[in-house]
Amino acid sequence: MTSVRLAALIVLAASLPLFVRDAYLLQVATLTLLYAYLASAWNILGGFAGQFSLGHAAFFGTGAYVATMLQLQKGVNPWMGMLVAAAVGGFLSVLLGVPSFRLRGPYYSLTTIAFAELTRIGVMNTRQFLGWDVRGARGLLIPSIGQAPLRMQSLHKAFYFELALALLTFAIGLSAWLKRRYLGHQWAAIREDEQAAACLGINVLKAKLIAAFLSGALTAVGGVFYAQLVLYIDPARVFGLDMSVEMAVLALVGGSGTVWGPVLGVLALRSVAESAQWTSGSNFRGIHLLLYGGAMMVVVMAFPQGIAGFRWRGARSGRVAEDPT
Repeated sequence: MTSVRLAALIVLAASLPLFVRDAYLLQVATLTLLYAYLASAWNILGGFAGQFSLGHAAFFGTGAYVATMLQLQKGVNPWMGMLVAAAVGGFLSVLLGVPSFRLRGPYYSLTTIAFAELTRIGVMNTRQFLGWDVRGARGLLIPSIGQAPLRMQSLHKAFYFELALALLTFAIGLSAWLKRRYLGHQWAAIREDEQAAACLGINVLKAKLIAAFLSGALTAVGGVFYAQLVLYIDPARVFGLDMSVEMAVLALVGGSGTVWGPVLGVLALRSVAESAQWTSGSNFRGIHLLLYGGAMMVVVMAFPQGIAGFRWRGARSGRVAEDPT
């Protein structure tokens, strides 16, 4: 996708609040963008570097809790808290990666699940941590201060939509830039054959840790945004296994290892489920979950390599179209 087309797409998306004024629809659109951002963050480690993580909720929840506790107990601006949360999330991801990157296959995935679950259980059963009020399973409630964009709060859903779009644009731009750099080629070599990559002189552990830091940091930033969007966080949600799985599933369905795969995965799955939930209301409870699973089955069967990996033949030339990502 050329830069002109990408810019036009961003401008078109940014203009959505001008035509959609319904607060619920804007909330759904904002969450859709957030999940696309989180899937893109996961894709750096799980797609580009080939390290299949099912514990990214640990970094998402860490970002939400770090920034929220700084805000509530130290009065730190959430914008500044976002930077601190990114650093902490990246550090935790590296800390987990140092011992676990020696594991391969399902063992690394199982390690990430265990790490996320330990984090969730630890936060749920902790009331005080280093003198800070964590409140355990009760979660943290963020007071609403009205229209305060400089404090990452607003009375208008359009503000959160534009911010989510900016985060997703940054993640896509960073992914495209990384994939074309030498580091991106290193990740691709590691993903295809780790031993061969090491024989070529690639520092496998260093490349993996860089991917882990970037992925964990970006995911933590998503946690900060989520906290300010809903103004309430609890361990069961932000550290939940379902959050980790959904990040991975959206990227895999769209096409892991591609720049646009996570976005396509979100459009194929979450948009269908959210639309069904909105149109059905309370008459058909759970119909969105049924459609979500059905859409996932259809996409997986039709596009085993992910939606972004789809190839089609030109009607005249008969040549296979190239995937720009």
